[in-house]
Amino acid sequence: MNGATLITIPRYTSRMMIEMIRDYKISHVHLTPLMLQALAYESYETEDVSATLKSIVVSGAPLDVNIVKACRERINVEDLRESYGMTELGGVCTWSYYGCNKLDTVGVPLPGMLMKVVNWETKKLCAPRQTGQLLVLGPQVMPNFYKNPKATTELFDSTGFVKTGDAAYYDENGFIYIMDRIKDIIKYKGTLVCPSEVESILRSHPGIDDCAVVGRQDHVAGEVPAAFVVKNSNHPLLASAEVRQHVSGKIAQFKELRGGVYFISEIPRNICGKIMRRQLKQYWDRERTTNKQETTNPQVAAVSKEKPRRSSTADSLKSMRNNSKARKQK
Repeated sequence: MNGATLITIPRYTSRMMIEMIRDYKISHVHLTPLMLQALAYESYETEDVSATLKSIVVSGAPLDVNIVKACRERINVEDLRESYGMTELGGVCTWSYYGCNKLDTVGVPLPGMLMKVVNWETKKLCAPRQTGQLLVLGPQVMPNFYKNPKATTELFDSTGFVKTGDAAYYDENGFIYIMDRIKDIIKYKGTLVCPSEVESILRSHPGIDDCAVVGRQDHVAGEVPAAFVVKNSNHPLLASAEVRQHVSGKIAQFKELRGGVYFISEIPRNICGKIMRRQLKQYWDRERTTNKQETTNPQVAAVSKEKPRRSSTADSLKSMRNNSKARKQK
């Protein structure tokens, strides 16, 4: 960036981010969805941020459009857009043009980038709005993994495109939409369920501070969607049935929470704020071995007694929704 000053922080916390935007009068920020959530709901003086902040770029994970709307309502930022990239791709490879009003897209391929979406089973090209794996080719794409030919072979397809491992689709105008990591997608009776779609609906419930949806093994359906939920402190009596009812009717029946609702104290996340879904799936094994009370009825919620490893990115999640409600009541 010509003439710009780059400000970095040693370790992210929402409070430190907000203070640095205020103190250094930062005009442009590049955030993850969890960081944008802090700007939308965390308790702070809005003027401290909106006075200088002009541009927000979000990447790193699928972005909930409800968080985008909440942030735009709170901060009068000129430019808020989502981008997409990977280390193996040389960084950012898509961009939304200025003034684009699409909230749920990572934009269009940058000049020189070629992208295609293929069916992950047949490898055939997908038509517009058909979900498949996103593949990318461009001049800045890394040629190989250093001294690791096996990993290199697994990364590229036969035509030299990088297999991103992300489920995506494109529309008639060439805009790319990222759904989820392919490995995280739930396969219910052969039909695909994207966790981020169900999570977006769950977060709209006032009694839910945070959530994660994963696939639970089922001997009939293969996998069934299950939700791990962190209750809002103002809704201690939130029950499984209410959560399931909130989701029901807002999505297709095959995406409903047949795997149950599990209340836990915190959603485990890595340092970048991404949900550690593999760790959540281990909860059922722990239930069987420690409590011997495996939930056999999907209508019944199980409460985990074991706290996941705490990460600094999750420290403020529990207070965000409460702070947002408190501001609206004033």
